[in-house]
Amino acid sequence: MGITTSPIVVHLDTIGMDDYLASDDQAKTVFHALQAYGFLLTHQPPKGVLRRYTFAEFAAVIEMNYDVTEPRHCEVVAVLREVHRLNSGESPVRAKLKSIVITRAIEEYRAELEAFAQKHEGEIAALAEEVNAGRIVLDEDEHWDRVDLLKGALGSRCANAVGSREDDQEEALALAESWVSASYSQFEPRTSLLLAFWLEGIDAVCGRLSRVVEA
Repeated sequence: MGITTSPIVVHLDTIGMDDYLASDDQAKTVFHALQAYGFLLTHQPPKGVLRRYTFAEFAAVIEMNYDVTEPRHCEVVAVLREVHRLNSGESPVRAKLKSIVITRAIEEYRAELEAFAQKHEGEIAALAEEVNAGRIVLDEDEHWDRVDLLKGALGSRCANAVGSREDDQEEALALAESWVSASYSQFEPRTSLLLAFWLEGIDAVCGRLSRVVEA
């Protein structure tokens, strides 16, 4: 497909040397650039907030702040632009970056869900006990509807992370759906209640199920 105008965009602030191997030398140069010039990336947005950059944007920031006729700056800028070029076409570099971006989107979502589950462990455990005792019956169809909603929510996040190319978005959606199916599709009390809490709100779910118990 040649050069595309939609390279994978990553949080340069957070990537490590092994994340974007084009060649060992290029990886080392980019890693050096992040160490030596990375502070330039903190000007926008406010301090402490990560921004996504393309490698070409990083090169442009360096050009604006340094004399790139000097060999040490010139080499770094040249490598950044070459890695950007490789990332903009069909290449192992682009595929690697896409994999990183999708995996991180999934991992961030997983961490959010796990933190949520831990925070509300008491409510989930109490209602799961009612289900196991037969005082509450969970609707299996509603559970599968929630699984589909979770796939949609994570899929949208992953698709947005990889940019506007349709094939990238389709790949991101497929990986997100596979992860949800593997992690949260089982119909059992704790999983079903967690998804209900996450997607519908704790007060709404607790209120509805409490009324069922009282009835």
